[in-house]
Amino acid sequence: MKSELQELTKVKDTINRAKRQGKSYQRKRRNIGSHKPRILIVLILAVIILFAAGRIGFKTVEESGELEAVRLVRVVDGDTIIVEKSGEEIRVRLLCVNCEESVHRDVERNTEKGKEAGEFTKEYLEDYQTLYLQYDEELYDQYDRVLAYVWLTDDVDVESKEDVEQYMFNAILLEEGQAEVVVYEPNHRYADWFYEIQENAN
Repeated sequence: MKSELQELTKVKDTINRAKRQGKSYQRKRRNIGSHKPRILIVLILAVIILFAAGRIGFKTVEESGELEAVRLVRVVDGDTIIVEKSGEEIRVRLLCVNCEESVHRDVERNTEKGKEAGEFTKEYLEDYQTLYLQYDEELYDQYDRVLAYVWLTDDVDVESKEDVEQYMFNAILLEEGQAEVVVYEPNHRYADWFYEIQENAN
């Protein structure tokens, strides 16, 4: 009799323990369920933020054909300009072209051809307050100048040779005989076209 009571007690304890565990499990499930809407909202917000950030970058790089709008401040010489970007003035060296010197500290290095190129750049760009920079592999040269292809408009196809010839100022300098092609690796995106433009100009 005593052993039967002990067995019944054990069974009862087991049932009660199972009930308690079941309630605990249900509470946990309810708690998890109560957090689902909040977790979902956080995930949705995170996706929206990431999408917006991606769109910002997408606009400035892809939709504009990899071009970045800047304001022309002044022309230094034939192949160097100063622009304003995000409130900061930046010296830009035109990629893959070289004009003769016109404002070098060593005045003996300045040439009439260099002065002519400097005047050409000033006169040509005076009506363009906004220019568009396109970058290659390396962004800076040894003098910390930004290296860029300078476009006159962003309404272009950057993979079109015709657009390069008509709307990229680096190419225009070559067409007008104001510069020669100088390629410093790894920046050579338009090198083949530049050599063709230079040959035709000559």
